[in-house]
Amino acid sequence: MNYVEKGKVALILFGVALFVLCAICEVVGIVLLTNYTVTNLIFGIILIIVGVFLLLLGIYFVWVGASQKATKGSIKEQNDIAKNTVNAKLCSKCGNEVPTGAEYCPKCGQTSSSCKVCECGAENNIENTKCTSCGKDI
Repeated sequence: MNYVEKGKVALILFGVALFVLCAICEVVGIVLLTNYTVTNLIFGIILIIVGVFLLLLGIYFVWVGASQKATKGSIKEQNDIAKNTVNAKLCSKCGNEVPTGAEYCPKCGQTSSSCKVCECGAENNIENTKCTSCGKDI
């Protein structure tokens, strides 16, 4: 299990731990509310409010962890680093990753550069047959 997966599991476990704390706060708060002294009523209400807050936080962390788990780690930065494709070029025609130093796309055969350079030095779209600057054939 890589560190991204461990992070997702940690989020879910943290959310479950917050649920447990929420339950404890709620139970203690209700017990304090059954004793009719002013301090017990105040602390009981405070614990119930804290319990509700912990419940909401728990739902949030479990939800985030579960949604990241369901997407199978499509966190772009982590995947790019893991696949070592941080600076990879993409084909201008099909969008496939073109290996560093390759002249043609391995999927569609398109040249790896995203533009054609004319004799006059102007950069043109890869699909152009004539230069947009001077009009010569490329």
